[in-house]
Amino acid sequence: TDENKKIVDTYKMNINTDLETISFTSGDTQLKVGDSKYYKYEISSNTSINRVKAMLKGIKEVKVTTNSGGVAVLNYHFFYDASSEACNESICISTENFRKQLSYLKDNGYKALTMQEFNDWMDGRITIPDKSVLITVDDGAMGTNNHLPQILNEYQMHATLFLISGWWPISRYQSSPYLEIQSHTHDLHHNNYCDSNGCGYKTLKLSKEELKADLTNSINTVGTNLAFCYPFYAL
Repeated sequence: TDENKKIVDTYKMNINTDLETISFTSGDTQLKVGDSKYYKYEISSNTSINRVKAMLKGIKEVKVTTNSGGVAVLNYHFFYDASSEACNESICISTENFRKQLSYLKDNGYKALTMQEFNDWMDGRITIPDKSVLITVDDGAMGTNNHLPQILNEYQMHATLFLISGWWPISRYQSSPYLEIQSHTHDLHHNNYCDSNGCGYKTLKLSKEELKADLTNSINTVGTNLAFCYPFYAL
């Protein structure tokens, strides 16, 4: 197909036909300069075009198994480089510590789920590895538009950003294929919203129609209604 030809042209693949001189090992690992072991990707009639693209990028395929327990959800907010930035709130994490945490997960064989995978597992449509986690980030503030995508690219691990879509443009967070965007409302993230009846959580002070309008705006902005993070957990 034209798409297959485009992939070949993009990656400029040359096929070595003298395979007797090379010994391959079954695996799913991208080669690095200096490697003495060669891995082979196995392609069959059931291999999707997306999987082929992932192979060409060196992205591993995770074989799903049963998960007898729950899934740990790791939640973050602000990211900062301690060598050049300051962040004094309790919800801050330095880029150094975030890298250490992702290194631990990767070195110990954990799979960072996409939100679709997590949703499908919750609904019983798929099984997932016992070592699975869901990495989530709230709001879209400090470091989520620069540090976070860069680090996710480095470790090739998925995370979900619950974005307050009315506060920051979604284009700020689209530099990594490993970062997906879900709704954290459009403009309901206020815990001291005041009207004629006093002040409180905005989600508890608006009418049903006003809430629906905000959520519709958020869904249209982020482009999905797969998942939703409620502001301040105030119901």
